[in-house]
Amino acid sequence: MTPFFDPGPIEHPHVPIHISAVNPYMCRLAGELCDGIRLHAFCTPKYLREVILPNIEGAAKKAGRSLKDIDISGGGFIITGESEEDVEGQKEAIRAQIAFYGSTRTYKGVMDLHGWGDTCLRLHRLSVEGKWAEMGQQISDEMLEQFAVIGTYDQIAAKIRERWGGIVDRIALAVPIRNDGHKERVKALIGELQAI
Repeated sequence: MTPFFDPGPIEHPHVPIHISAVNPYMCRLAGELCDGIRLHAFCTPKYLREVILPNIEGAAKKAGRSLKDIDISGGGFIITGESEEDVEGQKEAIRAQIAFYGSTRTYKGVMDLHGWGDTCLRLHRLSVEGKWAEMGQQISDEMLEQFAVIGTYDQIAAKIRERWGGIVDRIALAVPIRNDGHKERVKALIGELQAI
């Protein structure tokens, strides 16, 4: 590098590299070269276990590393709230998000693994036709439960632990906070998850 562009040595020469990945190639790239992977919300436990982890592990082994050398961050969609009514009120918005990602044909492998590949193609057609409002209706309760951890504040930490414990190193939380009471409940949730 020419002296003009050379910033010189830095205090922390190893800056961890994490990438997002859904499909096998990117998972292999994470396993071979990266310090971590940021799981896409469009991920189910089955897809993580049967596609993502084997691809990361195989590439890590090829590079003389192990799966333990890769930080796995994720957690999918989380639907939670103070009451069952709060939880129910969020489901349609999450169905719409899942439908949006499900319309992406390069993510069809996730849907195929569950036998939902035709839904991906229907969602893609609806997106091309601009029928965004109809897309969420294509996401069944079974699909919603595979992509999202669902429960009240009192239930959600245990459900997250059951789904992702022992697999995911870090959980990404996207929980709506509408008032100070919600803020305190989310703080408590974070404390419960940190105690895992």
